[in-house]
Amino acid sequence: MKKLANDTERLEVDKRIVKACGQYAQPVMKGEIPRSKDHSKSGRKLKGGGSSRPTHGHAADNVPLSAVKISGGMPYVEVGWDLSDNSEYFYMKFINWGTTKITPTPFVEKTISKCDPGWEQIAEREYQQFISALED
Repeated sequence: MKKLANDTERLEVDKRIVKACGQYAQPVMKGEIPRSKDHSKSGRKLKGGGSSRPTHGHAADNVPLSAVKISGGMPYVEVGWDLSDNSEYFYMKFINWGTTKITPTPFVEKTISKCDPGWEQIAEREYQQFISALED
């Protein structure tokens, strides 16, 4: 017997897809973030000498992944840093989008390009499982 899915059931499938896609993208982004050859020379240079480096290691090892959120009825997750970020790794927005003095290194766009085929497979698999369950 076939049945129709309601909006709540469809939203739960979409949430699973979005969560899985975020988990898929996080390690891909880690590989796209540029790393300096000598991390001890990285960080902001302070007036009077010295520098300021994040205390929790390299940004690539700390790519944030948000919980699933809903906006306009659609679920989404955030992977990486956005322009309003004020975390320990706030400077990653300057690396990705650049400044007047820093040429951008668009690791977000590279991550999206690399992940797109995998995201399509995740969505297709989840929807197929959902449709199969409706047909039982």
